[in-house]
Order: sequence, then structure tokens, then C-alpha cells
Amino acid sequence: MVWKRRFALRSPGELPTLAEYSVSEGVRLNILIIALLLVIFATLFSGLVFLVRDRGQSDRLMRSLGLRVGLTVLLLLILVVGFLTGRIQPRSFPLQPPPEAPGAAS
Repeated sequence: MVWKRRFALRSPGELPTLAEYSVSEGVRLNILIIALLLVIFATLFSGLVFLVRDRGQSDRLMRSLGLRVGLTVLLLLILVVGFLTGRIQPRSFPLQPPPEAPGAAS
């Protein structure tokens, strides 16, 4: 993670407080995306538990499905807004070696 530290004058041996550390916007967005993915997986497995236990006799499975779909739409919107605002940068996978610099000896 990228942590920025605000330096302040303090006596030797004094520990920094939590307020002196800040997390960059990109890291906050990554944490939000990972948290949403974990909640989506949790609702997926809770739906499986409801399916096995209730055997279709209650509506808990449908509520779990609705929540999972809603969270997935929210995650998709966050990803789209992140790409449009530039807070999420697409990365290409190194499928090919990078081109050599001009004038480099091979």
C-alpha cells in the first residue's frame, strides 16, 4: 500500500498517531473494490447455505440473490467511474517482451 506520512515535530521516542497517516485515493478505491468483492462472495456462500437448509421453503435465497446482484451493479458502477475519472489505470500484461531502446546493443 502507498502510505503518505505527514511529518511533524515530535520528541524522540514519541510514536506517530493514526491521524498523521493518510491513504491515497487509488488505495482507498482498491480497498473498496476488494471489500465489495468479499461481500459479494459472502452473499454467494450464504445463498448456498440458504438453498441447502431451506430447500426452497423461504425467501432468504432470493433476498441473497437480490443483494448480490445489487452489489455487483454497484461494483460495476464504481469500476466505470474509476476508469472515467482516471483513478483506475488499465495495465497491459507483459505478453510480449518490451521493445528495446534505440541504439541498444544486442
